[in-house]
Amino acid sequence: MKVKGIIAVDLFGLPADYDAITAIAKDNNLFVIEDAAQSFGADYHGRKACSLADVACTSFFPAKPLGGYGDGGMCFTDNDDLADLIKSLRIHGKGIHKYDNVRIGINGRLDTLQAAILKAKFEIFPEEVELRQQVVQRYNEMLVSLQPDLAEIKTPMVPDGMRSVWAQYSLLAKDTEHRTKIQERSNAAGIPTAIYYPIPLHLQAAFSNLDYTKGDFPVSEDFSQRIFSLPMHPYLTAEDQKRISNVILSTGRE
Repeated sequence: MKVKGIIAVDLFGLPADYDAITAIAKDNNLFVIEDAAQSFGADYHGRKACSLADVACTSFFPAKPLGGYGDGGMCFTDNDDLADLIKSLRIHGKGIHKYDNVRIGINGRLDTLQAAILKAKFEIFPEEVELRQQVVQRYNEMLVSLQPDLAEIKTPMVPDGMRSVWAQYSLLAKDTEHRTKIQERSNAAGIPTAIYYPIPLHLQAAFSNLDYTKGDFPVSEDFSQRIFSLPMHPYLTAEDQKRISNVILSTGRE
């Protein structure tokens, strides 16, 4: 199999390491696509998410940092040829006019209603990004103050020079059993939690032809067994966060 490009995923609101990724791509004549579905609004060493690769794409699904009331998304590039190609693919492979189809494309137009909703929400988006930072700071402070050594729960870390937009706030439990207990106790208290990506990509049936097996990517496998996410949005109150933190950290104290 000949590698042609790299798709870097900005997971949970934090950009990937594009300095390292771009260096590898240049050395091997590869293109880079930034999957910024969860990072729209984030920062990477003075640059914004969606400007960090040859092409970037983001999502406006309702659960994303900037979400509409339905499906939607956007592509970004500063390459005119790529921009023309993407525009063509977006409208059924259109050429000079709408009945001139030069390639197989899709119907990828953003619904007018969604565009209007996103335009209105975009006006308050910078404020919501700042509110997300405050919510995360409270989570971190509460979890550390309630459990100073963090022996049981690991909080997320943001590298220097970067800022996450916190699409999710995810923690690492001690092990799978500990995570299960936390989720059960949270559910009983009416607090929703979620496990994103419980099966690593290399163990997905869709990629079975690559012949990867359990143990080939131990970090991904370990995290998939321990990670879980707490309620996260710009308007989460300190009172609710305190209640959530108490329930999370009370697990395992019996």
